[in-house]
Amino acid sequence: NFFRLYEAVVFTAIKEPSTPKSGRKWKKTKAGKQGSGGTGSAGGSGSSSANTNVNSSASGVQTPQSVLGIRLADCAMSGPEDLVPLLVRICVSVVEANGLDTVGIYRIPGNTAAVNALKETLSHCLDTMTMENLDMSDPRWRDVNVVSSLLKMFLRKLPEPLLTDKLYPFFIDANRIANHHNRLHKLRNLLRKLPRHHYATLKYIIFHLSEITKNSQVNKVK
Repeated sequence: NFFRLYEAVVFTAIKEPSTPKSGRKWKKTKAGKQGSGGTGSAGGSGSSSANTNVNSSASGVQTPQSVLGIRLADCAMSGPEDLVPLLVRICVSVVEANGLDTVGIYRIPGNTAAVNALKETLSHCLDTMTMENLDMSDPRWRDVNVVSSLLKMFLRKLPEPLLTDKLYPFFIDANRIANHHNRLHKLRNLLRKLPRHHYATLKYIIFHLSEITKNSQVNKVK
């Protein structure tokens, strides 16, 4: 069902950043030093520091920075008013354009080497990338399992999980409430406490998963 799919994409990765590094499947590339900035809540205001995927060295030469392992508020966005990371929008757009009928979306992993290569490509050009100039001649972008695995990797590497370390146990407890009305009321109140970028990204992913479940008879997502 829908919630099991959501668990496969988000919940199974949600606590991964808090586990020991030795227990992670992929080697983490250290992100550049992050600037400070308020996160705000889903219903309130919050500031986002200027972000870039390129660091300047002392010699003035720009070096690529990892697109993973950085705060949502510091990720490259499609515009100054956007709250959803550009990497997330690109991955979701590719999956919905090419893979809604692919069996095992988010269940079957993509080739690890291809996922890492795609990640390195994005670290050099994400700030200037759009869906319009995306190089779809690259076979890695046409491999839905590679793109979906990149999105899952992005969520796993977040230094602060999508539902946040503080609120995560409350979301789990709320989902166990038997009464449907009371469960929705509790979940709605918890969502209002999420930082703005977390709320917007979570909402975007949920709508994406909804599109996937509409094709469950073909993609076999149960």
